[in-house]
Amino acid sequence: IKTDGIMDSLVDIDVELFKNKVGFNSYVPLKVHIINPNDYYISPNLFVTKAAGLVGENFKTVHLEPFADKDVYWIIQVPNGDNKFVYTSQIEVKTQYGNFDFDTLEYSSKEEFYSLESAKEFVNNFESEEETIKSKFLSFECKSDKDEYYEYNISLNNLCCYA
Repeated sequence: IKTDGIMDSLVDIDVELFKNKVGFNSYVPLKVHIINPNDYYISPNLFVTKAAGLVGENFKTVHLEPFADKDVYWIIQVPNGDNKFVYTSQIEVKTQYGNFDFDTLEYSSKEEFYSLESAKEFVNNFESEEETIKSKFLSFECKSDKDEYYEYNISLNNLCCYA
């Protein structure tokens, strides 16, 4: 059996740096917005393939429901350089399916310095905001009159569940 052609992309990604111009030795939050345009679940791997430097691992796995989207964050570490030059670096993220996106980072001694703590705080604020939004949609609690139920005991009259 033979087949050819171009496979449709299983996900869409958009790469965005929160600051495109920073000082030497800075730390810059990187956001990757990933979208599942399909009507089935998917768990793509994301890889930072080009970066000036990186805090932590260069890959993350994302679990997406049908037609869902999610933001994934990294922190880019900017190196030191010669004060006479302005450096440009391409920050690129790829998926295992071959699609990719990038943003451009410029750094020099003339730009503002951003600390690791400020970058972590920035990322944590966005991640906790997303979790807060998700948790507003469903709150589920069950109370029971017994600690254990057995398969032959199908009467669950005293089990109360509410959202």
